[in-house]
Amino acid sequence: MAGPITGAVVGALICALALWRGWPPVIWWIGSAVILLTLMLAVARSGTERRGRWTAIAVAAGVAVAAVPLVEPLLRPRAAVAWSARGTEEPLAATETHLLTLDADRVLRARDIGNGTVAWEHDVAELPNDVEEVPVTVAGDVVIVGAHELADPAAEAVALEIATGDQLWSSSDSEMTPIAHDGDTLVVTARAAGGGDAYHGIDLATGDERWSSSGDAGAWRNVPPRTNGGLPRTPWLVDRVPAGTGGDEPPPLRVTSVETGEVVATVAEPRSSVPQVVGDRLLAHEPLVADGHDLREGDVVRSRVAAYDLPEGTPAWDATIDLAFQEWDLSVGRGTPMPVLDGRHLLAVGDGADLTVLDVSDGSTGRVVPPQGATFLPAPTATLFGGLRQPWAHDGAAVVDVEHPGLPRAEAVLDLDEARMSEPFSPQGSPLATVRTGGISSPAWQQERTGLFDREYTGLSTLDVTDVDTLGQLAGSTPELVDLGNLPGGSAAEVRGTFAGRVVVVVTEHVPDGEDQSARPVELAVLE
Repeated sequence: MAGPITGAVVGALICALALWRGWPPVIWWIGSAVILLTLMLAVARSGTERRGRWTAIAVAAGVAVAAVPLVEPLLRPRAAVAWSARGTEEPLAATETHLLTLDADRVLRARDIGNGTVAWEHDVAELPNDVEEVPVTVAGDVVIVGAHELADPAAEAVALEIATGDQLWSSSDSEMTPIAHDGDTLVVTARAAGGGDAYHGIDLATGDERWSSSGDAGAWRNVPPRTNGGLPRTPWLVDRVPAGTGGDEPPPLRVTSVETGEVVATVAEPRSSVPQVVGDRLLAHEPLVADGHDLREGDVVRSRVAAYDLPEGTPAWDATIDLAFQEWDLSVGRGTPMPVLDGRHLLAVGDGADLTVLDVSDGSTGRVVPPQGATFLPAPTATLFGGLRQPWAHDGAAVVDVEHPGLPRAEAVLDLDEARMSEPFSPQGSPLATVRTGGISSPAWQQERTGLFDREYTGLSTLDVTDVDTLGQLAGSTPELVDLGNLPGGSAAEVRGTFAGRVVVVVTEHVPDGEDQSARPVELAVLE
């Protein structure tokens, strides 16, 4: 019996090494073959009358062991997929009912968000000079195709109803850039006939011009950023009265109605202030520093925030906050709006020792102190391609970046209303999507995992909200992650965000691109 026992031990060791070292399944199968042969030899030498039965048992045991590499991936929990589509489609934008996608052949599709049925298709022309931007803009339930400041002047811009794909109107002036809308009126900037720039208010339903005015391109770009391809919705636009029209005093800010194009209010603010509109309120940020050019990373910038009620332009409140240099430089310093989370709260990190939560509805502030040894990191932060990554926020809660000596990459849940935070926890990366769990909106992270035989998987995780009624109630505790399952496509899956309440995943494959490789989409999947 020493021989069979030795053979079985050798086979078991080979299998154990395959698991421990992450060797490919073929090594496991070699170990399985050794175990099976050992069992067969033991049965053959036993001389028992029930040799056939024991042979069958040995074969069944060997096959079961050998099947582990094949069965293991099938037993892993998988994220529920509502529908998927093979091809090169990628998500662009969404309404409550439809997802807009664009494929490698520049075919725009509107798919039912629930089942993936294609409602309509439309070809999108390429922009001249190899410009990679896609001239597709969603304004409410209308999609404008072909409108871009770099579009071919000979091409047309068309407006389509997203639900049906029916053309609502077209414009021979494709060199216009959509800026914002209020649900009925679309504001665009275009070159004026006599030179310079002009702004136009266009009826979203008919394409008729409602109003026009001259102005410098970019003057009204102080609107909220686009979200998942959607054009920001706001009733007001703010710019500064042209210089030379107000004597020696700094030119005031003027508030223009998106609906009528009329100036409804002017607000006297220093030239250094940077305006932004949040609902029916104007916020003006003024850095209280002598010379912003002398600021460096690590500095703290004291900033005044003044609020005015619109459309009257009457003062509402005034507050002072401390911004980290990175916060100031990426927003106020460059004349772009600071992110107002959940439509109501503005965060300021300062030196990281605490965090200020400013409620823009009344100007009240709350101070959050991190646990000992932890510091807050500035938000927003720059992305690789020059965009801004804003903190995840929903229903009065946010996820903020924290530096903690015991964690390689830490975040914390912040209760925006109560100005309280959770203990730091360490997911992989930053939230990429939003899921609904037990009626609570919760952030979702793409998690890279390694299974048996060193196989790589991409999964989705969210916060455990089993014992809370709101996400903010996690403040004061240590949040835990729950697994939502592996994504389709294994390690080639990429979460592209939440569209119309659904997490959208794109599966890619690497293809040769000269001396390098590029990722090409091969499947679009929408999760339940």
